[in-house]
Amino acid sequence: MLFQIIKKILLVFPVIFLLAILVFFLSDIAPGDKVEDYLDLNGVTIRADEQLQKQDYIDVAKSLDLDLPCFYFSITPRIYPDTLYKLNLYPTGKLRKTLFKRYPAIGKIDSLFINMESLLGSIASLDDSLIRREPYPALKTAILTLRNSDSPEEFKQNFDELRSLRKSIKADLPVKTSELYERIISSYSLLVSSKSSLAGLLPKMSFYGTENRFHKWFGKVLRLDFGISIVDGQKVFSKILKSLKWTLLYILIAYILTFAVAIPLGIYTAANAKKNLSKFFNIVFIAFHSMPLFWLATLAVLLFTTSEISSALNIFPSIGIGNIDSDMSLSRQLSIAAPHLILPSLVVAIHSGAYLGTLIRRNMLDEMRKKYFLALLSRGISKRKVIMKHIFPNSILPLITLLVVSLPASLAGSVITEVIFNIPGMGRLLYDSILHYDWNIVFAIVLLIGFATYMAYILGDILYRYFNPKIRVGQ
Repeated sequence: MLFQIIKKILLVFPVIFLLAILVFFLSDIAPGDKVEDYLDLNGVTIRADEQLQKQDYIDVAKSLDLDLPCFYFSITPRIYPDTLYKLNLYPTGKLRKTLFKRYPAIGKIDSLFINMESLLGSIASLDDSLIRREPYPALKTAILTLRNSDSPEEFKQNFDELRSLRKSIKADLPVKTSELYERIISSYSLLVSSKSSLAGLLPKMSFYGTENRFHKWFGKVLRLDFGISIVDGQKVFSKILKSLKWTLLYILIAYILTFAVAIPLGIYTAANAKKNLSKFFNIVFIAFHSMPLFWLATLAVLLFTTSEISSALNIFPSIGIGNIDSDMSLSRQLSIAAPHLILPSLVVAIHSGAYLGTLIRRNMLDEMRKKYFLALLSRGISKRKVIMKHIFPNSILPLITLLVVSLPASLAGSVITEVIFNIPGMGRLLYDSILHYDWNIVFAIVLLIGFATYMAYILGDILYRYFNPKIRVGQ
């Protein structure tokens, strides 16, 4: 058994590595531009009427290791660079990357954007009184709209609108401005009509060693450094720890209540399967388990935290965790939040307890149909003793792994409960982070939940081997 335990523990390392690869590539393809997100955090924003300093963009990209290849190796067309951040991404990185994936011609993309920036610069150099006159405002607006497109399709649509201005404004433009305007149109036509050579599309395999983004990112993850939140600049792991305490508090309470209710009721309904009360409890189990958790939680909030239905049912505090100040001690915070967490704990316990009670009842009835049950009863042993000493232990064995894994599963499913009850836990943090595209937090939580789930499976397997004599003897 010791060898099996060591084998399971050693498997943690490749599993975590593979999970980290999955999370990393998900974070790498997440929408948005990481550089712009960090610049926004520092108050530097790309707007329609101003330009981002190119050096700022380059410095932030290097600090995030975005100038490095993505992984230890890559298989790409020969025309592709090892990282798209080697393109001239200032100041429209997201658009340039999407255009490059559609039209892999770096020089032509650069030429198009250089002409657009030159035209904007030409307009900006004019006298203020002249800039305010037509056709300059319309032309400037069209160029800025084109530059801020989100996709190649939107870029084409905005370009068509820019080209439609040709007849109305060309005669009113100075020679230099008119030439730049024509260059933009011709540059786009060349880009769209460009075709990569067959040699450029042939695959190539490149190896980069440890100088890649994943290696550096995974090294930080092993030190529990997940970066910073793009919302408030706080460290990701610190924010997760602050929210995790509230999730663990009500989940552990719900976990205890689940066992305290489901196990006795499961045993009773199995031992007295033909009694009306047992049949009633079985119907209750099925009813509560069939209810979606979000619906059950919403009903609980409506019935027991407000006077909408009846003031007599308004017996629990309102949603949230009360008025808590970060300067308060942990014990003081818990004492204020505890009354508010009773109802969500009960809701989770009822929903999961109904499922657990049904499984215990079904497994015990299966055990009671086996011959050894009748044989023990025929020896004069009381039914109660046979059930508690033999039937229940044998029926609970297949559920050990499930019982252990249900804790990290509850963490993963805490989003629904915490959003409805307005609990600032890890689930609510995950929900808010998705809404704000705060991917550092999102994928850190995904990675931690994945790790917790695998560790729970290992613990469940160890406990199952320990309590199951067939496996112990077989080893």
